Amino acid sequence: MSEEVSVNTYIGQEFGNYRLTRLIGRGGFAEVYLGEHIYLKTQAAIKILQTRLSDDEQERFYAEARTVAHLQHEYIVRVLEFGLKDGNIPYLVMEYAPDGTLRERFPRGNAMPLTHILPSFKQVAAALQYAHEQHLVHRDIKPENMLLGTHGEVLLSDFGIALMIKGSQRQDAQEVAGTVTYMAPEQLMGQPTQASDQYALGVVVYEWLCGQRLFTGSFTSIATQHMLAPPTSLKERNPDIPASVDRVVLKVLAKDPQQRFSSVQDFAHALEAAAQGDSNDGADATCSTAVRASTAYKTPVLTAPVQQQGYASSKSHVQSSARKLKIILPVVALLLVIGSILAFSLLHNNQPMKTNTPPDMYALYSNATRGEPQIQDSLRAEGPLAWQNGTANTCKFQDNTLHVANKGVALCNTAYTNLNDFAYQAEMTIIQGTNGGLIFRNELLPDPNGGVYYFTVTAQGQFSLSVRKITYIDGQFSSSPLKTLLQHQSTAIKTGLHQTNLLTVIARGSTIALYINKQFVGSAQDTTSLSGTIGLFSQGNAANQVLEVTFKNLQVWNL
Repeated sequence: MSEEVSVNTYIGQEFGNYRLTRLIGRGGFAEVYLGEHIYLKTQAAIKILQTRLSDDEQERFYAEARTVAHLQHEYIVRVLEFGLKDGNIPYLVMEYAPDGTLRERFPRGNAMPLTHILPSFKQVAAALQYAHEQHLVHRDIKPENMLLGTHGEVLLSDFGIALMIKGSQRQDAQEVAGTVTYMAPEQLMGQPTQASDQYALGVVVYEWLCGQRLFTGSFTSIATQHMLAPPTSLKERNPDIPASVDRVVLKVLAKDPQQRFSSVQDFAHALEAAAQGDSNDGADATCSTAVRASTAYKTPVLTAPVQQQGYASSKSHVQSSARKLKIILPVVALLLVIGSILAFSLLHNNQPMKTNTPPDMYALYSNATRGEPQIQDSLRAEGPLAWQNGTANTCKFQDNTLHVANKGVALCNTAYTNLNDFAYQAEMTIIQGTNGGLIFRNELLPDPNGGVYYFTVTAQGQFSLSVRKITYIDGQFSSSPLKTLLQHQSTAIKTGLHQTNLLTVIARGSTIALYINKQFVGSAQDTTSLSGTIGLFSQGNAANQVLEVTFKNLQVWNL
């Protein structure tokens, strides 16, 4: 396991073939020094990661650094050397870019004309396209990592740094925020792809064009918005932006990677075409709808890692007291260092989970469930939803509640609901049996080639999210084994029989968020079914176990 290295001044020391002459940047996980080649007297920037690496981590560092060092492109900062000082302090020797960064060229808060940013954007896109063709994902696209060369060209830096520091235990609050500000939903879920870099570049372009951040708030709030919140149209923030440009940017900000452009090069071509007034810009005319249909809420805050100032600016923000803030909670620090999991990440074990919902998660729930529901059924008696009974007459209205009762398992489905993106909730009480829950996006009824999701809560305090694929072949239905997407114990659940729990599902595109008693308990991404009917169910541990679960106060909000 890596250990934290105390902040040192390495001026005068030798790292490889370079002697360090002065400190030019410092962040929570790295320091950047100006260095001079011992023999050639040429200058370079030496980035020293503030961590000691274990043997396994050293192997990973060498592998990543070796891959990055092989990148040869006119718009990528070259890695000249790399190694381990004193056996376990990792460092990279990089091409020196003395003229600042694009953060300085295009300051935050200033809206820039597209024609002004387009040359720099195209250079970054070209660098990313090349890296992607080498099967590399950058993972940390932001203006601070876009340096300016001696001829004004953009040089993309810090390839793979996010992965190299995976073992570090130390993070600066503002660095974390700066990184997560541009993170794609799938990267926050621990699954970065080339499309994640495309999304991050889209966030940068959005910020440049309207002078405002895509999402604002606390760390968790911005993360939440990245996952679930539809991006505000550029035209809403700047009416002078052409609709064609707005379409391109909204497409690249789709929550679902499959709905973005097929490559960052295609993104660049589409934005350039839009800038020239070409209506055939590569962004589908319905992309605004598609983006909003695939969105969901999530995530983080402002500035970025090492304040390099182009690896040379005399200005320094390291004196800022805000830069001295540290992430105190170890779990949060770990999530940030890994750069892949947030408060909204998937939970893949059965350990008890604390469910003290942060204010931002409560805001997510409040936003999705505010206003008048499109569907509201007290479940006191038969209503407009036309509940369908199973073969054993499993759905019964009794004592002002809907009773879902049978032996083994009991299902109740609605006949006429076909929902895409929604918040769906109901109050559930287990009278007999072990568990019950919500059925949603059940494509069996409107479409025989789909799937169905189950949000299950047990009387013992566990919950799960599972999905079953259903097909219809040659007049016969067939279904796949139940696949568990999420399973956990939660203190949010009122355990035991005759206890009422409020179950809520918020679904947007491929993202599904779960709440119990208005407390966030987990989320998952899955595309088995993106629309369908809703329902209710109860279940026991044995096929002959008598079970009875009651439901009331069902509500649905379209999103």
